Amino acid sequence: PSTTLILAMREGRLMSNFQSRVKTSNTEEQGVVSGEATWNLGRNELESLHAKGLALPLGWIQSFVDSADARIQGTFEIENLHMWGKMDELNIEGTGHVLDVRCEVPSLGTHFSADGALLIDSRDVTFKDWKLRDARGSEVRLSGAAYQDDDGWNLNLGRTDGTKDLFIMDLPYNPEYAVYGTLLARGDLDFNMFDHQVLLVADVTIDAPTEFYLSLVSGSTSNWGDVVRFVTPETPLAATLPDDNPW
Repeated sequence: PSTTLILAMREGRLMSNFQSRVKTSNTEEQGVVSGEATWNLGRNELESLHAKGLALPLGWIQSFVDSADARIQGTFEIENLHMWGKMDELNIEGTGHVLDVRCEVPSLGTHFSADGALLIDSRDVTFKDWKLRDARGSEVRLSGAAYQDDDGWNLNLGRTDGTKDLFIMDLPYNPEYAVYGTLLARGDLDFNMFDHQVLLVADVTIDAPTEFYLSLVSGSTSNWGDVVRFVTPETPLAATLPDDNPW
């Protein structure tokens, strides 16, 4: 990596222009970051920093996520970034993209890939109109956000076109699993990651070739109702059955 830095002092302000070549991944590929910044020495405050062209591997996210829950790879590219204010109350605005993201989810036995635009500010990152692909190549659109609270960073993603099938789960039989099998579904889907936990909430229609099993006896879960909960529909099931139904 190499950096070119030009500094100037004027009326109590330190001004800089910079350009740096950095690795964008574990390979030798190089990215160029350029920008300018102005620091007010009298107020000890960043008046303005503008940067563009920064590309970073998403591996740093893994430090916030248990690898048993999810394993994340990909590249985060910042198109424009603006920062200003005191260092302990720094304001951030920006736009960017994620490229070739791959997320393996061991608890579901499958993986997903994605790409899309980002809107960045001081406390959250908004995912705008993402394209999500399952292990079989089916593509749906997502929206969501990563946001910060007193306990740290959280992640929420929800699909916005519930008419397409998505391959959600592919787990072989294991006596320790409360659920196993394959799950292909369409409908509303919310993916939440918080406090080093992954929560998947779905209101879906199941399609073939789904083979989904609930274990009544699980070595690792005292009650499978803790894992899957059936919601009573607004319309009673009996009202939807034909008159000659034996039940």
